[in-house]
Amino acid sequence: FLMYGDCSSGNWQITQLTNTSEYVDGQVSIALDSSDNPHLFYGNWSSPTVLRHRWFDGSSWQLENITTNALTVHAVIDSQDGIHIVFYSASSVLSYGYHNGIDWAFTPIDVDSGIYTSSGFDLVLDSNENPHLVYRGSNRELRYAGFDGTEWQVEVLHTNALGYASIAIDAFDGKHVCYSTYTASDYRPLT
Repeated sequence: FLMYGDCSSGNWQITQLTNTSEYVDGQVSIALDSSDNPHLFYGNWSSPTVLRHRWFDGSSWQLENITTNALTVHAVIDSQDGIHIVFYSASSVLSYGYHNGIDWAFTPIDVDSGIYTSSGFDLVLDSNENPHLVYRGSNRELRYAGFDGTEWQVEVLHTNALGYASIAIDAFDGKHVCYSTYTASDYRPLT
């Protein structure tokens, strides 16, 4: 089941958003828009899997299917309420999606059958609202992917990572990454 909890009034209110016909599995992601309305993203493991977006529009819950054959997802919402997601598909493609309020547009970032989805991805936006993320690829490679406004750049940061990673962007658009690893060797500086 997909559950949503809200404590904005000081007491937790829990809402069940799915029923037994919708099998929710894998990573779920939540982001708030400029009106503080929640947007939830998750995989419905039906056949085929469907990446879904549920959001509260101020009066009721809405639902849309974003794409099929998608697994793990992470989402952020920018200052103009544009929705940015990154997801891994059953066809071994890590993709970025953007919703401008009308339509979704998708771009493949990395093709790798060994992307480790259990630890998910971390996605942030810089001051120009360009996306940046970290994730674990094949052979325990910790990877960084960033969009510079024109194209995606993918770099290997570490070759022996466990897979759990987080990224932050500072006020000067400097990137900061933390992650767990087996060893401190084989890292590459992020520029």
